Amino acid sequence: MQAGFRRWLLSVGRCVLLGWLVTGVAMACAPSKSSAKRLAQLERCHVQGGTRLAGCATIEVPLVHSDAKLGTIPLRVAVFEAESRTPSPDPIFLLAGGPGQAATEAFPQLLPAWSRMTATRDIVLIDVRGTGASKPLDCPQDRSLEAIFRTDNIAGSAKRCAALFASTAKYHTTAALADDLDVVRAQLGYERINLLGVSYGTRLALEYARRHPKRLRTMVLDSVAPPTMVLSLSFALDGQRALDQMFDRCAKNADCHKSFPNLKEDFHALLASLDDGKKLTIHHPHTGKPIEILLRRHIFAQAIRGLLYAPLFRSLLPLTIQQAKQGNFDPFVAQIATLAGGAQEGMSEGLFLSIACAEDIPRLTEKAIVEQSRASFLGDSIVREFQRACAHWPSAAHPKGFGMPVSSEVPTLLLSGELDPVTPPRWAEEALATLPNGRHIVVPDEAHGVAAIGCVPRLLERFLNEPQKRDFDAGCIDDHHGMKFFLDFAGPG
Repeated sequence: MQAGFRRWLLSVGRCVLLGWLVTGVAMACAPSKSSAKRLAQLERCHVQGGTRLAGCATIEVPLVHSDAKLGTIPLRVAVFEAESRTPSPDPIFLLAGGPGQAATEAFPQLLPAWSRMTATRDIVLIDVRGTGASKPLDCPQDRSLEAIFRTDNIAGSAKRCAALFASTAKYHTTAALADDLDVVRAQLGYERINLLGVSYGTRLALEYARRHPKRLRTMVLDSVAPPTMVLSLSFALDGQRALDQMFDRCAKNADCHKSFPNLKEDFHALLASLDDGKKLTIHHPHTGKPIEILLRRHIFAQAIRGLLYAPLFRSLLPLTIQQAKQGNFDPFVAQIATLAGGAQEGMSEGLFLSIACAEDIPRLTEKAIVEQSRASFLGDSIVREFQRACAHWPSAAHPKGFGMPVSSEVPTLLLSGELDPVTPPRWAEEALATLPNGRHIVVPDEAHGVAAIGCVPRLLERFLNEPQKRDFDAGCIDDHHGMKFFLDFAGPG
């Protein structure tokens, strides 16, 4: 018998067990003095990437929370029970990014870094509707190398895939996902929960705080994407900032500057050489066979932005640019193929489009697009591609009031990577303005997703144990140093 189930039996005392909740079959019991609770049956399971067994269940949630008659949708839930004999009653719900990542695929490998938190609290992973094993909105993907360099990658996929989800895509919004979380909370019998969201998961956490404030104990927001951010519109300015930071860090590093003395100029010359596209013969990174591709400027620019996400690729970037300037694009193509493979794995493109096309693209204005793209190496290519994609996608109507800041008294720890190309610290600061019990920590020399890096897990544990404490010491962050630049292919300098 599971430890969580044993704890539940003890807590309900004289409760009479009438049945189990397995994919929608209800279990009920006489309510205790505090409140009636419902428990989903958890079956022992192995979650890929996990180092110990979890308890898994399928929990049905309303397709439309305001009208239960329209049916339900199944959510996959995995619970890693606290190892302590006296666990804290409030679990940690982990919310993945994207939108489109499945929590059961994004987080299990990170749990060892949070071992002190997982020892005392249950960890709950939910594949939100449209992801993972929760009736995913998966579009058929062309995973060939050539597909990466097509100009209509997102828009073309949306056009081909739209008919598959014409009747269901409109039910996939951040508000619906937030209400789903509360159904799962109630089914598992938790009174209050802690939320740890990464990237889009921070937007979902904030929406939960807006809609279910009494059920929330704390929030940890890592790489903050508040509802005031318009996905795709901000990418140009934030991507340019991250690229400029890379140039500056290389120029200030004696070894990097010596190896790449004209890095910024070489990059812009390389961009200009791709204005009309360039036919390249490269070696396939998996087979080694020569292959021809047509590389266009905006595809190259978007790929560079993608490389700025990952510490390893960012450290390779000066060398990658130098090699490409000299005519060797093989390192660039190999890195992009690796990055694209990882991005496609566990990502539901349909959910991404459902969220972005309902909540973000309708908020675009032509004036804002021109203003935010003119000074960026990315130009307006990303936002235009999203506009084309959303013209085909059957999304919900723009939710009323969405995009307004979330005001919450809930103790909140906000985390940012100094070099993040998509959710830099400015977005956490914007969210913090309406979170009076919030604190913002910036991790130096890091980019996107920092909750498992360096001493941050210790800070998370400290925050969760004493969320009201305003003066806990975060000085360990100041000693953090990121990966050094590669001066050649032998390794970092």
